[in-house]
Amino acid sequence: MRKTDWLRWIILGALYALLVILLAALASTALFNLAIREFFGAELSAKIRWPFDVALEFWRVNADAIFDKVKWGSAIVTVLTGGYALLNAWHYLESELPRRLKEMIDRANTWDRGDRAGLLEQSWRAGGDDGFALTAPETSAAYRFLSEIRSESIEPRTRWLAASANALHDELGTLQKAYVLAQHRTVTAHLVRGRQLSGFGNDTAAMDEYRRALDADPGDLEALSIAAACARRLGREEEELGWLKRLEAAAQNSPIMAAKGKRRQAEIFLKTSDEQQWTKARRLLDEAIRVVGTPSANSGDVFLEKGRLLTLFCEARIKLDTRGQLSTRANGALLTMQGENGDATAPFEEGGEPYGLPRAQRMMEALNSDAADDDNE
Repeated sequence: MRKTDWLRWIILGALYALLVILLAALASTALFNLAIREFFGAELSAKIRWPFDVALEFWRVNADAIFDKVKWGSAIVTVLTGGYALLNAWHYLESELPRRLKEMIDRANTWDRGDRAGLLEQSWRAGGDDGFALTAPETSAAYRFLSEIRSESIEPRTRWLAASANALHDELGTLQKAYVLAQHRTVTAHLVRGRQLSGFGNDTAAMDEYRRALDADPGDLEALSIAAACARRLGREEEELGWLKRLEAAAQNSPIMAAKGKRRQAEIFLKTSDEQQWTKARRLLDEAIRVVGTPSANSGDVFLEKGRLLTLFCEARIKLDTRGQLSTRANGALLTMQGENGDATAPFEEGGEPYGLPRAQRMMEALNSDAADDDNE
């Protein structure tokens, strides 16, 4: 039996018990008043009054003790219910899942999904019934409360669904927002765990975490970038290229991530001995440079990425022996990397190629050396 079924029966039992107690109290009061007036005759009325007289005498003698017991009993009940409320609130805060959403999932019944045909048929039959009119109380909190404790037959469920269409539409929007939030948190959790494993040197296990992150959100740019970096550290070149191509395709609204995806693919192509791969790398880098545009010097890693792209683009041109009109971009690489006195990998690209002023200077020296050789010839 589901938790919501137990809750429904407990609420029903409590309501019925309260009703019985209330009716018993009213009946006893009426009976006592009639007995005082000797409505049933002197002898019978005296017999009826006797238990009440005993109870009232007991109350007069023990009132203080009864008050103490009630007071302590009330205090214990208050502490227990308060503690339960705090634990319940902590549970929802710990999971950070809205109470409304959590309860909606817990109380999901088969009629939500599997009985649509029956609900539709019932709604058509009831359409001409004046009693089916959707009145305001049916969408109130009281109506929703009563719907939880009464029968789950198809008629009241049909009425509830019809009256709650707008509320359910709003609930759908809440669910969609909650899904996006849960998806983001799930991806972040797996990335954090994966980077912890990588920090311990266990990139193989870390890659499993990155895959799980991408199972949750296949288009997460940071997850794709980190997975590609992990694949490089593991020496899985084809897998790295696969992640980078997915990164490039997913980064339609993030020019900087698209540029990084192109640059890192170009790094792989330039390591080969195939000149066609070098040409592909040059083309990717040229596209990436245009995508990044002209970032300002205070734009942080975006500005440095432009320096990385310019440096690698010039290296590709030197490798292809096509150095014509390259001085502008070569000087741009030097200027962009002025503050980077040591070569370092880009953020979250551990194991990747390092960039900085020293590498840009080596690129410029190679360019000038080749130019001097051409002049000597």
